Amino acid sequence: MWAGGGLGHFAVQYARVMGMRVIAVDEGDDKAVFCKELGAEEFIDFKKTPNIASQVQKITTHGAHAVIVFPAGKETYAAAPTYLRVGGTLVAIGLAPDPTTVAGAHPMLVIGNRLT
Repeated sequence: MWAGGGLGHFAVQYARVMGMRVIAVDEGDDKAVFCKELGAEEFIDFKKTPNIASQVQKITTHGAHAVIVFPAGKETYAAAPTYLRVGGTLVAIGLAPDPTTVAGAHPMLVIGNRLT
């Protein structure tokens, strides 16, 4: 998420160099252009897309292999596991000082889909 920001734009570039296919999530047409210039194949504007998870599923067929979360908000952590395929990996870079933030991810989704 926030692929066009300070850390997010590094993630896009690293992922591409590692041979990964990148779906960048951020807001705005300028960020879409920027992320695609960095190597993202797809861009999802979270302000214009009512259901990001269904859009990720549409693009990937089975969900993403991995999601990197940068913004440290409850909504982001709650939504991120829904973008993953069974056996997917969630990497949390941004951690909030509020310990209940990560608790936004539903445990049965994480356990049932064997997410890491």
